[in-house]
Amino acid sequence: MPSAAQLGEFFTYLRFASISADPSRSGEMRSCADWLDATFRSMGFSSSVMPTGGPPAVLARRDSPRPGAKTLLIYGHYDVQPTDPLALWRNPPFEPVVSAGLVYARGATDN
Repeated sequence: MPSAAQLGEFFTYLRFASISADPSRSGEMRSCADWLDATFRSMGFSSSVMPTGGPPAVLARRDSPRPGAKTLLIYGHYDVQPTDPLALWRNPPFEPVVSAGLVYARGATDN
């Protein structure tokens, strides 16, 4: 079970309306990328936001102090699908809700 701090951080992530298919959300996409970059840095990763011609990519890396250690690659996407039709949502899509031990919000199960 995640701690209250971990859940709070996850909720902060879920509140970004990072809909890549909607050009009016490009600012949210950038804000989310910047937040991810800062979050990775706070965990000891070297991280950067990379321009792509579209939504920016975030590349974070932490090298092992052990020579010859295996590499683990984790890929995740921080953009979400559009929320239409809004009438089908029980709660606002970018306001996380916990119900029966599950987190509901747009993008909550993507990563």
